[in-house]
Amino acid sequence: MLQFGRMVGLRMDHDENQFVASGALLARCGLLPYRDYPYFHVPYLVFVYAEIFQFSDRLLLAARSFSVICGTATVVAVLVVAHRILNEIPKWRRWFFAISTCLLFMANPLFAVTSGRAWNHDLPTLLTLCVFLIISQMQESRKRGLLAFFAGCLSGLCMGVRITFAPSVVGFALAILLLPNVAKPKRKLLIAAFAAGVLIALLPLAAMFAIAPHQMIFGVIRYPFLNLLWRDTAPLSSMSVVGKFEYPFTNILNRPGSGVVALLFLAAIWKVVVYPRLRGQSQRFFEFNLLMIIVVALLIGALVPTPSFVQYFYSPIPFVLLMTIFAVRSASRRQSQVWLFFFGMATLVAVGFGLPAYRGVLSLFSPDQWAPMQVHRIGNEIANATDHGRVLTLATIFPLEGGAQTYEEFATGPFAFRIAPLVSEESEEGLKLLDEDDLETALHDRPPTAVLLPPRHHQFDQPFIDYAHSHHLPIYVVLEEPERADGPAWQLSYLSLHRK
Repeated sequence: MLQFGRMVGLRMDHDENQFVASGALLARCGLLPYRDYPYFHVPYLVFVYAEIFQFSDRLLLAARSFSVICGTATVVAVLVVAHRILNEIPKWRRWFFAISTCLLFMANPLFAVTSGRAWNHDLPTLLTLCVFLIISQMQESRKRGLLAFFAGCLSGLCMGVRITFAPSVVGFALAILLLPNVAKPKRKLLIAAFAAGVLIALLPLAAMFAIAPHQMIFGVIRYPFLNLLWRDTAPLSSMSVVGKFEYPFTNILNRPGSGVVALLFLAAIWKVVVYPRLRGQSQRFFEFNLLMIIVVALLIGALVPTPSFVQYFYSPIPFVLLMTIFAVRSASRRQSQVWLFFFGMATLVAVGFGLPAYRGVLSLFSPDQWAPMQVHRIGNEIANATDHGRVLTLATIFPLEGGAQTYEEFATGPFAFRIAPLVSEESEEGLKLLDEDDLETALHDRPPTAVLLPPRHHQFDQPFIDYAHSHHLPIYVVLEEPERADGPAWQLSYLSLHRK
């Protein structure tokens, strides 16, 4: 309930357009990413959302609910793993540390910003945690080969949902090579089984590549470089290498909820390295090393995209927290009292600063105040106003929510439109890219019935306004109400539709 309540109060992020619109286009029109429209991620989440949208026309709510399920499952898995790791300490302490770990996770600002939105962070994080559990079980199981295969399948699915999880696949392979009490020839067989699982999971990705190789290479590999080039010439600044490594300190660790987790993590590393009690427990020490490998791999994946954003650093958090639990396990009886104090204080600080993120719970019994329901209402209004005709917009979620038609070339929201001028005219047609100069010719045979301007307007509004004026089309604009002094912040998500 807490997770769902927080989700319904989250303002819509423009990144969600790409994922929701792509799933809707596949579910309703059979349009594939890359082949039929630009797409700038690996595509597995599109197929997940397309399947979900077969059962619901409330697109944003359904997609976010799936993320809530994944995020909640991650929290539960962290609770279960933390409780299992501490199986040798008194019961009440086990529950104290396990519950504190979950609270530190849920109160973390990275969790509050990232989890529950309709994008590709919750699912691969959950899958990565599942791989950790599977590889941990390989130490004692008689079916190591089968477990290695399943671990490979889930690792491949992570890559198919978000490409920045690729380093974790290498990390998992390294962890299998480090399995204790396993003969070297057996490890080679396990690596082969793991690789087979990865390859099978990536077969749909290979099929997508076979369908549209040039478009897929552009969307996954070339687009990030064009985006950097655009940022260098746009009002938004890009990011230097130094700025990238400074970002976690200036935008993440400066927040109390993340700062206390970082302090616990450093204390845990110090405890395990300086006091090697855990090293005598080969199974647990392997799990600690496995967690370290995962954290390093996920941090590499978080640092690759440029510029950096807070949500990129979400995935390592549950694994960082589980590493602190191993420090508690290796503590003596006297040291355990100190860890109780540290965890208790850290939890109080994190919850105190993180509690406002859950104010959306106050609107749980008022569905008309939920951000996804407001988006759906506006979608119905714009669809009715245009008689379910085509709507020219970079905020494609809104017309699709109401069942209206839109233009698949703008499924990514503003992202494809803003880099289109950096692509040659010869390439634009094959890549299904449209820029300002292409609107007249590209829309001539499929004219829009209206133009819709998205919330938080930007420099891309003007070409659409000019097109509407030249063709005498109505212009609609989505507005967000300003902050109200007499109400909580979740009221900021109110949206309204106005004729301009």
